[in-house]
Amino acid sequence: MTKMIKMSLVAAVAMAGLTTTASAKPIKEALDNVDYSGNLRYRYTNAEATSTSKGLDQNEYQLNMTVKSSINKMITATVSAGVTATTSDDSGDADPQASEIKEANFAFALPMATVIAGKQALATPFADGSLDSQQGTGVVALVPVGGVTIAGGLFLNSDAVSNVYNVDLGGHNIAALAVIGKASVVDYAAWYAKISENALTLQADGKTATTLSAGTTAGATAVNLNLKAPVGPVNVEVNYAKVNYTVNKADAKEPTQSRIVVSGDVAGVSLAAGYVKAGKDGGDVTLGDGDATANFVMEAFSGTALKDTSAYYLAASMPVGPVTAKLEYGKTSDLDGTTAGNAKFSETKLSATYEIVKNFTVSAWMTATSGDGDYNKMGANRLELNYTF
Repeated sequence: MTKMIKMSLVAAVAMAGLTTTASAKPIKEALDNVDYSGNLRYRYTNAEATSTSKGLDQNEYQLNMTVKSSINKMITATVSAGVTATTSDDSGDADPQASEIKEANFAFALPMATVIAGKQALATPFADGSLDSQQGTGVVALVPVGGVTIAGGLFLNSDAVSNVYNVDLGGHNIAALAVIGKASVVDYAAWYAKISENALTLQADGKTATTLSAGTTAGATAVNLNLKAPVGPVNVEVNYAKVNYTVNKADAKEPTQSRIVVSGDVAGVSLAAGYVKAGKDGGDVTLGDGDATANFVMEAFSGTALKDTSAYYLAASMPVGPVTAKLEYGKTSDLDGTTAGNAKFSETKLSATYEIVKNFTVSAWMTATSGDGDYNKMGANRLELNYTF
């Protein structure tokens, strides 16, 4: 249901290889143990106006790059960086955001485990770990035990901020533990994360941010369980996620989100149907990353905007020559997670992706919404060009 840096770094690596030797080497030889990858993306987004907003015409440019260098057979160094610039007609001002180094770490391929140390992505169900999302400084270990992989990590800080509850986790330690494997035909992954108790800002009612008084601490624990298996001609995925926010170790809020998705192919058409249920304290079960796999995501609304209600989802996609077309529909009877009242809401999204060559795509989508009051005019359109290398 859910749906996912820079050339100067390559030059720097090449120059380092050339200038640390007594005599210059050919660039090809200097880069023999260096791999680089990244993407260049342009987006144009148009959002329709409502009675409370002006609408938006936005241009976004993004360049990301990752450089990996094999130090020896056991150690690999990774550096990632990204730059994003956004301009919006709504404000008339350019808003460039030069994102500094996103990742800088060393991976050690030990006999019994792989250990990654340094700044890296928080690649969990609560954060998708992309270069424009959450990163933190810490240590992660991946230990294979038979057919099971045990993953554990400790981050001393992160960029994560919980959206609905406005919990700034930047100054908090985050520990995570996962068990990932396969039993018969069932793929499973169980995750647990703990955000240390500390002073922070907590938006406990989902609407108004409140700064906690001196001496007050808050933290959170998060769990996510995912199961996938083929059942006859279809594939079934079940996901359950919960975040329990605490204040001075007393329960504050406990958003939950459950979903089931059934998918399969019929006559060349890929079909999917899903059901999503959010708990009484809301459905924001991410660490500030709306695209995280723990969340249900469309364009105009997602599981983070649900509260004590259900949502339904239908999708169909198929190739039409070189273009892949997709139609999605989502509906909820009560959109309440981030609003002052209840509102019926539905979204229809039509998208198309044209793969001009293997690493260059042009895609477009448009949404149409229907609902109470202003929710009837929240549609948007986007054109995107994406080049990966």
